[in-house]
Amino acid sequence: DHAGSECCMRILSGSLREDLFTVVDHPDGVQCDVTLKQSQAIDENEWTSIKNSIGWHRVSNASQHEPAFSLHLYYPPIGQYKVIVCENGGNVNRKTTVRTCRYDTVNGLFAE
Repeated sequence: DHAGSECCMRILSGSLREDLFTVVDHPDGVQCDVTLKQSQAIDENEWTSIKNSIGWHRVSNASQHEPAFSLHLYYPPIGQYKVIVCENGGNVNRKTTVRTCRYDTVNGLFAE
C-alpha cells in the first residue's frame, strides 16, 4: 500500500510492467485475498500514478536483459507501508509492515 500517500512514477530508462491488484482483507486483518485487475507496460518518459483507492500494485522490469530506472515521488512522504507476502505457492497472502528510508528534508534537515 502507499500508507495514505499518492505516488507519481516516471520511467527514466527502459520499460516497467505494472500489475494492479484488488486486495480484500480477511477478518483477522493480516491475511487477504488478492486479485489481478489489470496489467500495463510503462515505457521510457511515461508517467503513471497510484493511491490506495485505485488498488495495490507490483512494479517489475519488463525486460529480462535491459535495466530500467524509475523515479517515484510520494506526497505526503511515506514512513512505513504494508506489503503482501505470498506463501504456500500463492495460496495464502498476508500483510506485513515495512519501514522505508527517508530522504525528505525541511530546510536541509531530515524531516521526522
